[in-house]
Amino acid sequence: MAEITLPYNWKAREYQRPALNAWIRDGIKNIELIWHRRAGKDTVCMMGAGVMAMKRKANYIHMLPQENQVRNAIWDAVNPHTGRKKIDEAFPEQIRAKTNDQKMMITFVNGSTWQCMGSDNYNKAIGSTPAGIVWSEWSLSDPMSEAYLDPILQENNGWKFKIGTARGKNHAYRSFNYAKTQPDEFAQLLTVKDSGMDKVFNLEKIRNKLIADYGEDLGLALFNQEYFCSFTAAVIGAVWGSELSNLEREGRFCECEHDASHPVFTAWDIGRTDATAIWIYQVISNEVRILDYIEDNLKNPDYFVSQLIGKEVTINLVDDDIQVIVGKDIEDIKYRQDYQYQVHWLPHDARAKTFAAKGKSIQQQVSVALGWDKVKITPSLSTQDQIQACRKMIPRLVIDYKAEKGLETVKQYRYERDDKREMLKDTPLHDWTSHAADALKYVAVSYKTVKPEPIKENKLKKVNAMDNGIPIEMMFEL
Repeated sequence: MAEITLPYNWKAREYQRPALNAWIRDGIKNIELIWHRRAGKDTVCMMGAGVMAMKRKANYIHMLPQENQVRNAIWDAVNPHTGRKKIDEAFPEQIRAKTNDQKMMITFVNGSTWQCMGSDNYNKAIGSTPAGIVWSEWSLSDPMSEAYLDPILQENNGWKFKIGTARGKNHAYRSFNYAKTQPDEFAQLLTVKDSGMDKVFNLEKIRNKLIADYGEDLGLALFNQEYFCSFTAAVIGAVWGSELSNLEREGRFCECEHDASHPVFTAWDIGRTDATAIWIYQVISNEVRILDYIEDNLKNPDYFVSQLIGKEVTINLVDDDIQVIVGKDIEDIKYRQDYQYQVHWLPHDARAKTFAAKGKSIQQQVSVALGWDKVKITPSLSTQDQIQACRKMIPRLVIDYKAEKGLETVKQYRYERDDKREMLKDTPLHDWTSHAADALKYVAVSYKTVKPEPIKENKLKKVNAMDNGIPIEMMFEL
């Protein structure tokens, strides 16, 4: 086989070299880049991945926010300057053994693989035990994908490379700022002036075009976000952008203590292969007070019941019965034992009975654990009606600091963008932000449905019940 040099027929721009050197030459395991639009972020990562794949036999992944984006944006993308597919430029035929178009996977002559995936389907990556992952458009990606894949990378002595532009002060903003404080990580922010590309792009024309397409406010916000890496620019298309900005401006994101004289409610959006999100709140004098927020992936109902009551709970499905065992305290959330829940609002799909749960629905499991009289199904409304209900509720919303993750997530909930027509669609994008947003909608359509009852003087007491001869240890209100 003829010898070739990687990257093949490609020379990095001057501003791209520090990141490549940190990654390939210095062996830095975590690279975080906030670079302006059209700075060549994906190209840098693909060229570098070819080098890394040939240096070490392993599996490597290039991940975009959504799997349905990957084919057009990466796999089939053509370099307009050369007319060649970008994957052919980064991974020349001389180093390939096989190319699987259906799986969007390249197998190299040394046995390494490189594959395109979406962060919305990151479970596929778990079985491949990757040694390197690129998160492209990290600010728009599901942050849970890193939470679940990072332990695999650490075990494999692997690397992670996160790239993108600014999208508000979300998880990408936080991880970038953290990386800047770590001597063994590399973080870099480049505006068009930092890279020198302001001399290449016609910035005035770009700005005027964005203003013409989206109006002055959104157009300028998009321009500053995309080309000057502004984290404070408005999230384009945010469903509740102005309402949530007012909430923070008015000081309603603050310390919001639990009031023991009033009952507590929850609203759930349920996922199994994706996230389950739960808002914990009280309704006091027509004010909706968010006390806490819970979100996690790949967890069973007993995990979320445990999180709500501050005790370890196990739900066993035994033949036709549901057995609930309450165990020891969970110290860091023990304070939730003081919450006296009145209603847990579940979505309609909680009624579905699954084979994996022996024909038992999530509603049935949660009802046995938390009380049949306390679990209800959220009133049914269209998505647009739910959005409007939430828009009307937010002015009377107060959110505690403990629910910051939920707040930051719903701030990123946005309408889908129609790139062909250069406008926003009237339907929200379904991505990692949808779980928190849907659960907040359920708060909005439910909080007036059931009038809060006064708290009884007696506290909750743990008792043993019997269900068809099987002991069930539960919490009952006396």
